[in-house]
Amino acid sequence: MEIIRKISFWLGAACYVICSLILNGMGGIAILTVSDEKYSSIGIMLLISSLMFTISLVTLLFKKTITDICSLAACAAGTVLYALPINALYSLVSETITQESIDVLTSRIFPSVSVSVLLALAALLDIFSYDKMSAREARRKEKGRDLTESERIV
Repeated sequence: MEIIRKISFWLGAACYVICSLILNGMGGIAILTVSDEKYSSIGIMLLISSLMFTISLVTLLFKKTITDICSLAACAAGTVLYALPINALYSLVSETITQESIDVLTSRIFPSVSVSVLLALAALLDIFSYDKMSAREARRKEKGRDLTESERIV
């Protein structure tokens, strides 16, 4: 299980660099610089999505349950923030903006699905690893056990 977690983490890191930083980050910067104020929110959402994936990747390095949960939350936020621009871009189709140009933009955003899946998989595998589950079970048993006569303070 640890091998699968490592593989998904490193594949997620590679996909993050390619898909999130290069495609979404550069796409967000391009939309911000080229478009007018009306469409700048699309570029901002793409840049914040890249930032959320960065937070998700960095928090996975700590291997604590709380940081894994934070990583899942950041990954979910990054997923929502790159899905919203796709919806907004498809609503822009008109006689001046063709469907083909929108398809080119969105085809560069869609590979971020791999980043979402791989980072979420790495976090979930870390949360539900055998070592962490057995440690949680041991804490539950320790919390619920009765004190012996020598351990009691009277």
